[in-house]
Amino acid sequence: MPTKRALLFLAAIAIAAGVYVFAVRHFQRDAQFQQHTFSVGTPPADRVEVTAQIIGVSPVKDALQVRLGFEPFGKYAADRFGRFARDVTVIVATADGYRPIRLSAGEIPVSIDKDIELGDGSPKDYPFDRYTARLGISAFEQSGSSRASTPVTTVVHYEEDLGSYGIAPDLGPESTRAMIDVRLLIWRSAAIMTFSTMMYAAMVLVSASVLVFTVLVALGRVEPDFGMMLWSGAILFALPAVRNSLPDSPPLGIQADYYIFMWAETAVALSMVTLTSYLIAKRARGEP
Repeated sequence: MPTKRALLFLAAIAIAAGVYVFAVRHFQRDAQFQQHTFSVGTPPADRVEVTAQIIGVSPVKDALQVRLGFEPFGKYAADRFGRFARDVTVIVATADGYRPIRLSAGEIPVSIDKDIELGDGSPKDYPFDRYTARLGISAFEQSGSSRASTPVTTVVHYEEDLGSYGIAPDLGPESTRAMIDVRLLIWRSAAIMTFSTMMYAAMVLVSASVLVFTVLVALGRVEPDFGMMLWSGAILFALPAVRNSLPDSPPLGIQADYYIFMWAETAVALSMVTLTSYLIAKRARGEP
């Protein structure tokens, strides 16, 4: 029997260690710095490279914040400092539609922040909400007195290091040499999903414990006292603070509020009123 117990104990330790290692690696995967280069075919010497750095995700605003940087190569580069030798217009698909960014000859372009529209998701599904986004970038050269537009080969360098979101980029089917279409799949990081789920589970367990004590008091199995009333009152006001402290949580009205938070608050509030009523009745009868 001791040998069997020792084996079971060692097996439990091995399973716990395996779960710990798997969870840590899963959490770290979403927090890793991502860097990808998207182009169609081998980029020629004459090209414009665009760096697209993801700087934020705002599901409530239905937007993905991207910081864009530009660098010319070949005949489009005036010098090694990044000045453009020719006028180039970069078209970006943003939340407000297609927006042109004019890069004038002889100037070093500065980074520009743009909002990209999120799709196929809703913050009401927090923390399991998932989104898609399309990052479309194309470039054209303004040449000649007629100002005719000539497509420019474009390369997109994608960067992301948020930690609070997992993002999977992929080259879209509509991509051409002069128009790079990057499709993004976005979800909450494993750390946020795990922590939020644990907090909602804690709300359920804590409110259920208060409700069980109240039922026992109503059945006469437990005598009510002032400490129970204080305990239920503290939980009543602690639950909203816990709910609002969840990382990147949207305003009140998500699905988890209707399924968990509202019912937990209702159960604790009714329990507090019941415990208080029993305590007042007990004192009115002159009982200690």
